[in-house]
Amino acid sequence: MKNLSYLLLAFAGLYLIAFSTGCGEDTPGGGTGTDLPPEIVLESGAGIISTTTDLSLADPFTVRVRIDDGDAPLESLAITQNGTNVPFGDLEFDGGAVTSNNPLLITGASTSGVTYDITISPSSPSVGANTFLFTVTDENDQFSSTSITINYTDLPNPTATLIDAMGFISADATLTAGEAFDVRVELDDNGVNPLATFQIQEDGVLLPTANLEFLGQTFDPANPLALITSEQMGVTFDLRITPTSSTAGTSVYSFQVLDDRGSVGSASINITFEESTVTALMGVLFNQGGDTGTGGLDLDTGTGTGSNDAAAEIQDEGINTDIVVAQNWRRQISAANDATLREVSASSLPESQFASVTTQAQIIAAYDAGTVPNGDDSDCNCTDTVDNEEVSDVEVGDLFGVLRDGRYYLIEVVEVNLTTANNEDNYVVNIKF
Repeated sequence: MKNLSYLLLAFAGLYLIAFSTGCGEDTPGGGTGTDLPPEIVLESGAGIISTTTDLSLADPFTVRVRIDDGDAPLESLAITQNGTNVPFGDLEFDGGAVTSNNPLLITGASTSGVTYDITISPSSPSVGANTFLFTVTDENDQFSSTSITINYTDLPNPTATLIDAMGFISADATLTAGEAFDVRVELDDNGVNPLATFQIQEDGVLLPTANLEFLGQTFDPANPLALITSEQMGVTFDLRITPTSSTAGTSVYSFQVLDDRGSVGSASINITFEESTVTALMGVLFNQGGDTGTGGLDLDTGTGTGSNDAAAEIQDEGINTDIVVAQNWRRQISAANDATLREVSASSLPESQFASVTTQAQIIAAYDAGTVPNGDDSDCNCTDTVDNEEVSDVEVGDLFGVLRDGRYYLIEVVEVNLTTANNEDNYVVNIKF
């Protein structure tokens, strides 16, 4: 029995030792756990690269990096290429909305989690595999990384080339402020990948379609323009570009083609727009119902012409033969030879005066602010046989803008001379262009 008692006492002692060791008192800050690090992943999406990809040398690419915090706020994001920090000039965060740095300091609400779309345009790619490593660090110096491999091949990018041809600008040029110009752009896939889109930029911003015309094409202008199957190996476009501003200065126009991998080819020109002083003339526009060879006015010379003469920008609407000679002059004008006529308000002129107009830009602005004439041009027994034209009634002091073949004119009516015994009625006008 003694031996059994000793054994029971020994087991009880071991039990008490084990129990007291496992149930010690908790202490703040105690324990042996580690901090939870942040998390970083590459997400997929349209135009986003998230897996190993083949690109031509120097092709830019975009990744979408999602970062979530762990036990501490996020602090910074670093990006390396083959172990070397990518220059911050090669990086664009969220289309430029976030100032590029490398490492990038993470601040504000983003310290708890953020997603960046990062476009990388490597200035020093090498043929073969290039590893881009993205590392996030938090305020406790915990970090996580993810990477992507870009296999660069020495294949040609697509090209956009400005063609030198009569009537088309292919190199840096100087034009009058607000003047439209034409370019011929040849796009080529260079036998690599199908072309996808074509776009035109003015000073780094997509040119509005209202300022863009695809000459000789039947489709509506688009910018960017998605290229159809017949254009994906190569195509040539003739474009007419109207600058978005009519003020003096230099603008850069860039023509970019992207293939279906996102490779880019581009060409650009610098256009310097200069203010030009206007030419001032006086002219006389006679009643179309008068002598042969009257009824039109050449605004470039101030010379009276026939109403159907090719040199005329405006014409008189003639007489109504149903009315007696003393009253038959209609006192209306219209545009001629594909020109357009606008009624202009003095308020659109500098100091509200014709005399204060000194630049082409001011003439263009007055025309653009003008209104379409709404005079009555219903059917009548009139010397002008074309009905329902845009015609304007004319009084002394009236102002008109005219546009023909890219040239703008401003007209001030200074006299309206009526005759009662013949049809030698006329308007005396001041002209600026």
